[in-house]
Amino acid sequence: MKRIIIGFLGILMIAGCSDNSKTDTPDPEQPNPDLEITEVTVNEKPEMKTLILSGFVKDPQGNQLAGVTVTTGNVTMQTNLAGAFRLDQVGVVSQRTVIHCSKEGYFNITRSLEQADEDIWEIIMYPKGESDLSTSATFTSTNATKLQIGKMKINMPQNGYRIESSNKSYTGNVTADIIYLDPNNPSFSAAMPGGDLIAVRQDNSNVSLVSYGIVGVNLSSGDGQQLQLADGKTATLTYPIPEGMDNNLPESIPLWYFNEKAGLWIEAGIAQRVGNEYTGEVKHFSYYNLDDPKRRAKVEGKVMDCKNRPVIGKKVIINHSPGITDAQGFYSITVPSGTSMTATVRSEDYGYYKNVVSHTIPALDAETTYTQNFQLPCLSSISGQIVNTCESNSASLVWLEYNGIIYEETYTKTNGLFSISSPEDYTGPATLKIRTSSENTISIDLRLNNKDLNIGIINVCEENAIGGTFIFTFPNGSTRTYEFNPSQMEGVIRLNGNTLMISSENVYLEIPDYSPEQSQYSNVSVAILDDNGNPIMIGEMNVDVNFIPEKGIYQFDITGKGNTTYNPQPGDVKGRINVYLVIDMVNHQNVTSIQDIDLPSFAPTVPTPIDLVSHVNGRIGQGVILDYKNPDVEIFNQIKKQADLLGFDILWFDDGEDSKEICYQQGDKVIQLSYDAQGFTLIGSPDDEDYYFEIMILDDCKIDFEEGRSVHSNKMILKQWGHINRTSQLHKKEKQ
Repeated sequence: MKRIIIGFLGILMIAGCSDNSKTDTPDPEQPNPDLEITEVTVNEKPEMKTLILSGFVKDPQGNQLAGVTVTTGNVTMQTNLAGAFRLDQVGVVSQRTVIHCSKEGYFNITRSLEQADEDIWEIIMYPKGESDLSTSATFTSTNATKLQIGKMKINMPQNGYRIESSNKSYTGNVTADIIYLDPNNPSFSAAMPGGDLIAVRQDNSNVSLVSYGIVGVNLSSGDGQQLQLADGKTATLTYPIPEGMDNNLPESIPLWYFNEKAGLWIEAGIAQRVGNEYTGEVKHFSYYNLDDPKRRAKVEGKVMDCKNRPVIGKKVIINHSPGITDAQGFYSITVPSGTSMTATVRSEDYGYYKNVVSHTIPALDAETTYTQNFQLPCLSSISGQIVNTCESNSASLVWLEYNGIIYEETYTKTNGLFSISSPEDYTGPATLKIRTSSENTISIDLRLNNKDLNIGIINVCEENAIGGTFIFTFPNGSTRTYEFNPSQMEGVIRLNGNTLMISSENVYLEIPDYSPEQSQYSNVSVAILDDNGNPIMIGEMNVDVNFIPEKGIYQFDITGKGNTTYNPQPGDVKGRINVYLVIDMVNHQNVTSIQDIDLPSFAPTVPTPIDLVSHVNGRIGQGVILDYKNPDVEIFNQIKKQADLLGFDILWFDDGEDSKEICYQQGDKVIQLSYDAQGFTLIGSPDDEDYYFEIMILDDCKIDFEEGRSVHSNKMILKQWGHINRTSQLHKKEKQ
C-alpha cells in the first residue's frame, strides 16, 4: 500500500477554502469560554511493529534532502543522497504510525497516520529563517517582547523561561524560530505537523479539526539549549481571522497543541474573539492550532481505470486530506462532518493526465460514511524486478526521468518487484533510475510508447549492502527466505581484539576466538530472532569473515544446519550479513588509580577501585565504560548529583524501582549512568560475578542534539552500546 503525505503533514479540512463554505453547518458542541481546559493524558508509548515504511524528504522547491534524521520508536536512520529512507520496523502509538524528521536549519516534522504496511510517504521540510511562512528573532529574557509574523502576534513574558532538559530558570538571550500557517496560504497543508488533523478533546473524544491557523514556536538559548516557558508563566497568541472565514464566527474557538509523541492534537485552551482577531494564552510552546472541532465522518470508494482495473497506490485528495488506494483500488479518508468538500485525483499524482477527475462531496452527518468512486483514464506501466545476485538486500529506490522531470519515485518490495505508471500521452526517450541499498545508481535507457513495458529481472551485485538474507532449505525440498533490511542491523562489536559479535535485535552471532588473520570459523553459535526476541533459527554454523576497512564493514557468509520455526526438521542454512564495525573495546580489570584511565576532561569524579574499565573507540565515539560490583544504589545517586551540575541536557531518564538509567549530552559529549539491583554479567570478563553499576563517558559521540538520539542509529542502540560488554537479557535468551 502506498501513502504519500505532503507537508508538515498536509492533512486538514478548511471550510474557508471552499466556494460552498457558506453551506457548512456549525458543530453543535461549541466551547464554553468560562470553562478551564484540562489537558487530557494520552498514550505516548510507541510499540515497535514489523511494518515496511518508505519515504522521501524534500524542501519546498522539491529538492531532495539528504542527511535528515528519521526516528520512529527506538529506531533512527538518515535519509540517503536521494532524500529517501526505508524502515522495516516502525513505532506505533495507539494504532497510528508516528515518525519524526529533523535536520539542522529546518523545522522539525512529526508525521502520524493510521498504521499500514508497505506505506510510502512524501515529506516536505521547511527551512528556518525569513520567508513567507517563517521568521526568526532574538530578544533578552528580562524584557516582555512582542513577536509578529504577518498578522500573527505573540506576546512573550518577562523573566519567564526555563531550560527544558533541566527545568532550571534561564536568563539571557532567547532566539525564537516561528512558523505561521494561514489556511489560505497555498503551503498550509505542506507545512502542517500531524497526519489527518485528528484531535482529542478534554472529554477524551476524538474529533476532526477545521483550522483557522497554526503557529509553531521553537525557543533556544545562545548556546543552543532548548527553552520553554517557566512554570506559572504564559504567552499570549493573537490569531488573525483568515480571509473568507469571517462568516458566522463563534465568540470563542479552542486552542490545540500538537503532541509529537502521540502524533495527535490535544485541546489545551480557548481563544476569545476580539474584533477581527482571536486571543488566547498558552503555558508551553509546541505547534498551536486555532481550530473548530467537528465530529467525524468518512468518505470511501474505489478508483478504477477505463478497463475497470484497480488503480493501485494513487492519491485521492479531499480538500487537503489524502487517502491512498490499496491493491483493490480502495481508499478511505476521515473528514469533518458538516462541511462540503471536493474529492480529486490530481494530475501530478496520476501520470500528469489532462482531464482531471473531481467530485463534490456534500456536507455529511457525523459518524456516517459516503461512497464516492472514481473512473480514470488508462495509463501504461513500467514494471520489473531488482535481484541482488550477491545474496544481499534487493530493496531499491526506483524512479523515472524524462524531459528533465523526476517522476514516480517509489521503493521496490522487499523482493525487488516494482511497477510505476507512464506519463499520459508521452512518447519518447526516458531513463529508469535505480538506487540500490548501498547507494549505487543504475540507469536504464527506455523508449516510452504508451504501452506496458516489462523490463524483467535486473541483476545487481551489492556485496556490501548493509543487511542480509538467509535461505533455509528443508529435507522435503521446500525453501524459506528470511531477509534483513538495513535498519535491523545495528553493528559489529570487537572486544579485546579477539571477540567479534553482531549486536542486533534480530541477529545473534559471536566468535569468541576471533583473529584478524583468520577468516574461516566453525561451530559458531548463530541465532535469528523475531521482533519479540523469540528464536526463528538456532544452529552451530560455519562462518567466513571478511573485513572491508575502507567501508568499515564486516561481511559474514554463513552455512550449516539449523533448527527453525518454519519446519520441524533441521534445514540447510545459507546466508550473508553485512554490518558496520561500530565499536572497538579493550577491557582492564581492578583499576585502582584514576591516572590509569584516559578519562575525558568533562568526566565527573568517579569512585575507585573500578572492577572493570573498558576503553572504547569507533563510530559511537571515544571514551570509557566503568563497571562496579558494589550493589549500593547510593553510588548511582552520588554520581548523578555531580552530573546534574554539569548543565548537560538529559536525553532520557528511566527511574525504575530496581533499575535506573540516565543519559546526559552536550554537543558530542555523553555521560550515561546505569544501575540494576538484579545485577548483570559482563561479556569479556574473566569472572561470572554480577555487576550492578555502570558509568559510560564518551567524547566525539554522534548524537543528534535536538532528537537526543544517535545520528547513526537510535536511542536504544546508544543504550545498548552502554551495555555492550554486558550479557543483556536478549543475549541470554539467544544463547539458550
